[in-house]
Amino acid sequence: MIKYLLTAIMVASSMGMAQASTIDLTDGIYSNETYDFAGPVNFFQENVDGVTFSFSAGQFRAIGPWSGNAIVPSSRAIAIGGGGGSSTSFTLMASADVSLEAFWGFGQQYNTNPIFDVTGTGVSSTGNTFGTVGFVGTATPGSNSFVGGPLSLLANTLYTFTVTNSGLSTQGYLMSIDFTSSTSTVPLPAGLPLLMGGLGVLGLVGRKRRKA
Repeated sequence: MIKYLLTAIMVASSMGMAQASTIDLTDGIYSNETYDFAGPVNFFQENVDGVTFSFSAGQFRAIGPWSGNAIVPSSRAIAIGGGGGSSTSFTLMASADVSLEAFWGFGQQYNTNPIFDVTGTGVSSTGNTFGTVGFVGTATPGSNSFVGGPLSLLANTLYTFTVTNSGLSTQGYLMSIDFTSSTSTVPLPAGLPLLMGGLGVLGLVGRKRRKA
């Protein structure tokens, strides 16, 4: 009967584990986009495994590479524009507590990587760089861990990503962010009945053996 106890413990433990997911900024599936005349994109949301991520900026160059004032559907990403040492920023807010694990993207032009700093309640991650440099259509995005990460973001709290581009005409392309959360799993206390049931069965068997 020990196996029943072990099974109960394993199930209860697995119910409390966090789930790994990805905010995919290349899939073209967004909601609540808003546009301005200069942007065109200044707000959109991604819904991933029960968590809503809200991105907001004065303007993103595009959701996707900026090319002739149009979004290129075949190679989407957040295009973060600027150059010459200028800084731009956007904010990110999640509807649940999450941990940001890594990000994918690349820097474009002049072999100068844009860097971005992430700040907010309980978070200070400075000097993040994209691992690859190339041109739209030829660059291979690289995966990078956050400096000082993983980054623990609290639900419904704004976090600021400040991007600095030192090249004359450099853009950063943020393609996805890997994160973990427990929103799609059952909290550990929900597994306690299974655990107690296993203990009860084990105790009952012990009593029967003593009587025999």
